[in-house]
Amino acid sequence: MKKDNIKCQRLAAPYSTSSSIDDEVIVQRIKNSGVLTLNRPKSLNALNLRMIRKMMPDWENDPHMDMVIMKGTGSKAFCAGGDILAVTEAGKVGGDLARDFFKEEYILNNKIGTYLLPYVAIIDGITMGGSTDVLDNEFVLADHMEDINRLFAEN
Repeated sequence: MKKDNIKCQRLAAPYSTSSSIDDEVIVQRIKNSGVLTLNRPKSLNALNLRMIRKMMPDWENDPHMDMVIMKGTGSKAFCAGGDILAVTEAGKVGGDLARDFFKEEYILNNKIGTYLLPYVAIIDGITMGGSTDVLDNEFVLADHMEDINRLFAEN
């Protein structure tokens, strides 16, 4: 294990939390930092609508908050982007999931891009699709840059 990995693991180690380990996004406050941990390692931390709705706690206006850190659980991926399988399956039966998912994901992306606090992404492993939007922010710590893929379609 590289020395840089050890530093990231110490930062990423779980401290006190008000969320259970079963949560898909673990929201923590560690001293003056907000920590968001994507917690779906079996699906490469792919985002679903419940996760998107939980990823923007109101920390921006907290005078005691200095930064937001986002990371993923597991050893394979930071985040594989959106859970396209769930969106596709929902689209087959009708309903609003696909529309709501993309609308709310883009709102989240905009919020991350305009966030007033420093937003730090700790990238370790596969990073694809919509999850690469966090790479447009101030700080990115990445171990395997060759694993970072930007998958998008231009109209």
